[in-house]
Amino acid sequence: MAIPVIRRYITLFKQNRSVFVICVTTVISMLGQGIMSPVIPLLASQFGVSVAAVGFVVSAFGISRLFLNVPAGIIGERFGRRLLMTIGLMCNALGLVLTGTANSVIVMAVWRFVSGAGSAMYMTGAMSFIADISTSRNRGQLMSLQQGSLLLGTSLGPALGGFLADSLGLRWPFFVAAILSAMAALWIVSRLTEPRAASREPAAEEPPKQKAPHQSFWDFRVIGKLLGNPTFLLVSLFTMMVFFTRSGSRQTILPLLAVEKGGMSATQLGLLFTFMTVINLVLVLPAGALTDRFGRKAVIMPGALCSVAGLSIFALADNFGLFFAGGALLGIGTGLIGPAPAAYAADLAPAGKTGVTMGLYRTFGDVGLIVGPILLGFVADAFGDRFAGISGKGIAMKLNAALILLMAILLVVLGKETTGSRSDRGSGGPS
Repeated sequence: MAIPVIRRYITLFKQNRSVFVICVTTVISMLGQGIMSPVIPLLASQFGVSVAAVGFVVSAFGISRLFLNVPAGIIGERFGRRLLMTIGLMCNALGLVLTGTANSVIVMAVWRFVSGAGSAMYMTGAMSFIADISTSRNRGQLMSLQQGSLLLGTSLGPALGGFLADSLGLRWPFFVAAILSAMAALWIVSRLTEPRAASREPAAEEPPKQKAPHQSFWDFRVIGKLLGNPTFLLVSLFTMMVFFTRSGSRQTILPLLAVEKGGMSATQLGLLFTFMTVINLVLVLPAGALTDRFGRKAVIMPGALCSVAGLSIFALADNFGLFFAGGALLGIGTGLIGPAPAAYAADLAPAGKTGVTMGLYRTFGDVGLIVGPILLGFVADAFGDRFAGISGKGIAMKLNAALILLMAILLVVLGKETTGSRSDRGSGGPS
């Protein structure tokens, strides 16, 4: 069964050469992000600061993306996706080099902010590019290739980063990551061609329009229209909860809970995270095909239910086996959800406005990325062990499960399905 799936995606790459270029770029750049991810807290802590200060350095990256996703999308609309992605990768490389040379947490935070700006430009440009050249019939599959590339890069990076830090010092992972980002920029410049405007699709709700006259840089009219679309708003809020889960439960609460309740070692915890990432990587490509064939909602709801089951098991787990059972379910859930929300948002983009659409969509995700650890950490501290032996961390997990289930139900019940609802004027073929 695996061989036909692999052949299918080799065919997709051959038919969509630009997607192949972007996926290779994503693997290279995300490998760099993964390399330095485990080293950032260690380098920051060497300056003798509090844990909160270390957390601020880590979050500066996400804060930058939060404010720059939409402007990045608009820049891409005006000057091209290729230029946007190239500048973003070089900006990220600059931020990484200077983060590695920083002599205080304040300086580290500043250059982490610069790296986040570069990430906002590259990721928004890449998602907009794929939205431009795809149709609602293949968008989920092409988005899944991009997401699978991201997972591959980030899953390979941490082990290499730890090795570099132990062998050469804590600053070297940043320099290596910067070199990888610069290499990715050169690959984009030499291999990628800007998509033809004719391949972009009109929105499902409106007929094709002539190009609008010059508008405000922020394009508030389009942003207001998107936020006034109930389906786009529900998709974006659901994505916010997916990122909320990733940063809040998975990256913040789970490690603490696994050590506290499951007695897991750092090595066992690393195996758990690798286990979940591998499941994501295996499922993301089939999930893309399923969302194109059966619709966005048909994939989102089962994924949400599996995620809820995994979080619920984590909340009650007290041994190694249960934590891995919860990890399997959460990995299946997030893998199934996969590219569906991004494809859903791209389906709803007004004609010629995929850049601002994907930038706004990614902004919701980054809100979840920032709010998740703060809110769930507060809940964990506030509740302690008050409820029938369930720890405050377990209660935080249960709250997360309830929120993601609520948003999935609202999206499925109130959202408008988009698959097959538009004329698919874009070729979605060779590019």
